[in-house]
Amino acid sequence: MTSRPTRLGVVLLLTTAALPVFASDFVDRATAGDRLLAQKQFDAAAAAFQQLVTTYPKEWMAYNGLAMALAGQGHYEEAIAQDTKGLEVSPKNWVLLSNRGRYEQTVGRDDAALEDLTASLAVHELPLSRLSRAILYFNKNRDDEALADLNKAIASKKPAAPDVTWAWRGDVYFAMEKYAEAVQDYEHYLPTVPYDVREGRAGYAYVKLGQPDRARAMTARLIDVDPRLEAYFGGDHALELYDFDARRAATSESIAAAGDAEAAGQWDRAFREWMRAYGHMLGYTKDDQAQVTQVRQGLLRAYMKLAAKPEIPEAARRFKVQAGAAVREKNYAKAEDLYRKADCVAPYDPDCYYNRALILAELNRKPEAIVSMKNYLLLMPNAPDARAAQDKIYEWGG
Repeated sequence: MTSRPTRLGVVLLLTTAALPVFASDFVDRATAGDRLLAQKQFDAAAAAFQQLVTTYPKEWMAYNGLAMALAGQGHYEEAIAQDTKGLEVSPKNWVLLSNRGRYEQTVGRDDAALEDLTASLAVHELPLSRLSRAILYFNKNRDDEALADLNKAIASKKPAAPDVTWAWRGDVYFAMEKYAEAVQDYEHYLPTVPYDVREGRAGYAYVKLGQPDRARAMTARLIDVDPRLEAYFGGDHALELYDFDARRAATSESIAAAGDAEAAGQWDRAFREWMRAYGHMLGYTKDDQAQVTQVRQGLLRAYMKLAAKPEIPEAARRFKVQAGAAVREKNYAKAEDLYRKADCVAPYDPDCYYNRALILAELNRKPEAIVSMKNYLLLMPNAPDARAAQDKIYEWGG
């Protein structure tokens, strides 16, 4: 049984630059706003484009820029509203339709998104709109239509540098059980990114194609990225990583056993079962992701009930020490990745959540920082720095 990935988690935005010629004041201010967007200074960009909308209420590009800034802040419903206002002054504008469609897609309004993207493509061919519509088709199990859009998007790219379009086409082929075609697209795409969950699908496809050595090599790579997998899928168990049905069954069994242990007040056993579920869980489908959330919540709940807290594994300690060294070198991206690996091994460690939250904020990944700091407070509600930690959450917009 294969797995279907979920919707595209990130909206790729169109620039406001470039279109008709306007008054020099508008052009200068819109260009300044564009620079802020390019620098991911979304708060400042939102303020700049809000002023532009007030001054030039008949110019669609002002609304588009404001929508982009709001989307960058994570305020997708407000972004949709601004693009809707832009469409009132510029009906059938393909840029606004494309952007609004992708914001709608992000918040789960798939039918509205499909309508907007189709309307945009009727006016102007854009590979990004093709990709977004293909993902919508794919999530609706309309694989043939998804594949047609992805083929058109790839054919229109000049030069044809690999990007996420190839990854999604690989997903469509994977869902159709066309593993040779899926692997070809994954191999085209995966070398261009540090990590992608599709590496697991590529390994599965290698097994199906009778290429176990390549699957084992992929397992080693996956364990390096996600060290929690080592306990169950290291060494001779490498190919078991790709038995998705068995992993889902093991996860479900452990979730049920953990629930029984909790009901009996046996928190040590509950914690062990949650950790077993954590080691086996997948994250490819919506059902998988629901289990991921359930397992993480259960694991933290059981940890808080333990009379004697477990020591973190040596591997987690190693990653934390290395992360501290990276922080001292001001290599925050490396530090974040190392704290992420520590969390993979010991997802109940309060210090890891706290330190990773600070690093994520430093990297301007504030929504993730908020989640991490909330987990710290969940585990350490009475910590001496709990007030300061909560204030950080407020500071980051939580």
